[in-house]
Amino acid sequence: MTAETTGQERANAPAQETTAAMLRQRAAALFPRDAASRVVASRVVLGIAFVLSAAALSLARQGGPGALDSIWAEDGTHYQFAFDHGAIHSLFAPVNGYLLLVQRIVLSVIALFPVAWAAALMAIFGGLASSACALLVYHASAALVPSRVARMCVVLPMALIPFGESEVGNNVVDTQWYLTFSLFWMFLWNPRSRVRQALAAAVIFSAVGSDPLALAFLPLLALRLWSRPLRESAWQLGAVAAGVAFQGIGLLRGALGTRPPMYDYNVPFALRGYVRYVTGTTLASSRELAHVGLRGTFAAEVTGLLAVLVVACAALLLVNRAANRTFAAICAVLSVGFYCLVTMQGGAYTDRYAVVPLLLLITALTVLSSAAELHRDSQRVAMRTYLPLAALCVLVGANVAANYRGGSEPRATAPSWSSQVSAGRAACRVPGTREARLQIAPGGGWHVTVPCSRLTG
Repeated sequence: MTAETTGQERANAPAQETTAAMLRQRAAALFPRDAASRVVASRVVLGIAFVLSAAALSLARQGGPGALDSIWAEDGTHYQFAFDHGAIHSLFAPVNGYLLLVQRIVLSVIALFPVAWAAALMAIFGGLASSACALLVYHASAALVPSRVARMCVVLPMALIPFGESEVGNNVVDTQWYLTFSLFWMFLWNPRSRVRQALAAAVIFSAVGSDPLALAFLPLLALRLWSRPLRESAWQLGAVAAGVAFQGIGLLRGALGTRPPMYDYNVPFALRGYVRYVTGTTLASSRELAHVGLRGTFAAEVTGLLAVLVVACAALLLVNRAANRTFAAICAVLSVGFYCLVTMQGGAYTDRYAVVPLLLLITALTVLSSAAELHRDSQRVAMRTYLPLAALCVLVGANVAANYRGGSEPRATAPSWSSQVSAGRAACRVPGTREARLQIAPGGGWHVTVPCSRLTG
């Protein structure tokens, strides 16, 4: 090695250190310390009112017999398991390759109540869970998305999901998708309060314990550990470790053998689904466009895709020194990556697979549309800065409103749970009958077999 080469390496070293320090500083900005604030009674009341109101709206949107009088298909499957095996065995019995922490606990508790209450209890829990997660995300995102209006663009679709309502709304099993999206924000949240840190840790543990796919966001935690002091993330690491340990029990109990191989590791296949079922329906849907005379799946997909592109371009062009574009890019990349992951490992397009990617894409558009600085030297500039966010609010609000009342989803065609319970009680009056089969959503292929002692006792 020559003296000239050694001197050049020494000259490049400070530049490399400066670049690394700059990258670390930018990464650290993704995890700002949450402002210390006291718990105010009025805010608690508003939070409770939001959760109850959003849950009520979610329950009221269901068509057919209604959310309180119908059971989603897989809720009935796990409810049946609680009847057959009890709470403890149910909690540690793997299904579809993993354990379901929150779902199995909730359905085991519901199995302790009268059978006639089951449908209402499942729906109420589902509505409250999605609304509570939305409220948590609203507060956890305050440091990165200061605008209250912008945050409502994120949490409103979360509480009243405009896409995938056919299987995600008001049930217990699909709570995992809301928990997974909440985990994304828990990795970003950097609260000072021990109580809030414990709350975030509980959500992370619940998300990983309910679906190991939530670990897809671990690169975000790794970025945090690289850029921030370890003490700020100790509670996150502990929660992830506890969730992984819980899922490890499922592996030891043969979780991998509980699901037949279903996969299609085809990137073009997954990307086509993303364009059609996520980007193409985020801000416009077939049901929404039908109100203005546009019908057909292709028209909805193209219009939805164009709406996303228009809002994104408007935000980039009109917002002065706009929002955290790095964060918006991360949200967009994770949206595509997560959809590809779940679609390829599942081997099919399914409504529920689009929920987390849809919410991440809306987050990216919201961040792009929210200005970090408003130049108030002229009214025209300030007004121009607000335009992208105003457009996004209109599009999100219109989409949620147009899709609020379904009626065509499979659950709307389900038999009434109360009528099934009545028929089961009548069947149990026949001498020698020990159990009754109750049909559930979304049709005759799903049922719950209940002991007559639970129906007539």
